[in-house]
Amino acid sequence: MIYELELNNFTVFKKANLQFGRKINVLIGENGSGKTLLLKFLYAAIRLLPLHQKERKSFLQSKELENFLAVFKVDMVADLVNMEYKNKMAKTTGAKKNRTDTEEEIDIVTPNVVDVESKNIMCLEKADNTYEFNIDLKFRDILVSNLKNTIWKHTAFPSNLIPEALFLPTRELLSIYPNYQSLSKKYHLPYDQTYDDTIAVLGLPYQKERIAEYEKIVSELENAIDGKIFLKNEKFYYHPNTAPQGQDFDINMTAEGWRKLGTILQLLMNGGLHAGMVLFWDEPEANLNPQLIRLIAKVIIELSKLDIQVFITTHSLFLLREIDMLTKADEQIGKGDIRYLNFLGKGKIEQGDTPEELDKILLLDESLNQSDRYLEMWA
Repeated sequence: MIYELELNNFTVFKKANLQFGRKINVLIGENGSGKTLLLKFLYAAIRLLPLHQKERKSFLQSKELENFLAVFKVDMVADLVNMEYKNKMAKTTGAKKNRTDTEEEIDIVTPNVVDVESKNIMCLEKADNTYEFNIDLKFRDILVSNLKNTIWKHTAFPSNLIPEALFLPTRELLSIYPNYQSLSKKYHLPYDQTYDDTIAVLGLPYQKERIAEYEKIVSELENAIDGKIFLKNEKFYYHPNTAPQGQDFDINMTAEGWRKLGTILQLLMNGGLHAGMVLFWDEPEANLNPQLIRLIAKVIIELSKLDIQVFITTHSLFLLREIDMLTKADEQIGKGDIRYLNFLGKGKIEQGDTPEELDKILLLDESLNQSDRYLEMWA
């Protein structure tokens, strides 16, 4: 479980200390405030942590570093360092131009990216023990170390300490699945590493024990789309409940919202989603009919109760309120299990265990007058 994160000079964040819920974390805020960047940092960092026990401390020019940068789709680590901090580290290069009648004197300034550095600490909690990992982004390199002990490369810790992670992007993945992996190796596709990773997991074979374990969620999702989604000959198909056997439809013939639900269905049935892992889900409500938002909230909560730590970003006050109401009514979710983080822009973040603790959200809710309309919708 990801317990805490300290960011220093990472992208839009100058400095931020974030505490997370054991089960559900809801990130809200304006576009460009850093929500998705935070999810991607957590995802990319988790994938790096097992590698810290290697003899080398540096990932310079390694496949691991390449994959880390590919999550953000940037060329170098310095691109992930806070811009204002980089400007402070800037140095003047080149000669000054002389003042003329038409041209003022100009300094040519370039950032000294060699000296910039983003120092971050991620805390994981397992079996009541907390492990701190330093993730230091330096120019073209990343240093990862376990801060719990002095000689980090010889540190022993539980083999299952570092969880598996899965990232669901905003758009659905079923329609772009066919031949994606072959094409991505040959061509430069406009998708980041999270697409590559998750699409690879989508192709795993079904596991009967998984289907039984998540039967409740699977049943509700299949009822919502009034059918089943399955993979055949490296392509996804949809079979309506009312259609005769063998009458299947190309997945592109179904609504995008249903394809999004189908992505969750596939991952549940093939074990891509399982207990003990962390799920990062960027805007789960995107392209969904508002009537399905309540179902998405229930799915998020049920997954969290099956020992999957869930992080979501959202722009939907309806989804926020639905999660709040359902978790308050659920006896299996208590204090410390859920956390709300409101991104205010320029790296500033409000944090609380309930939406009522977030002042900016209360003001927005009041200005839109959505509380009354929301209650009327579900009354």
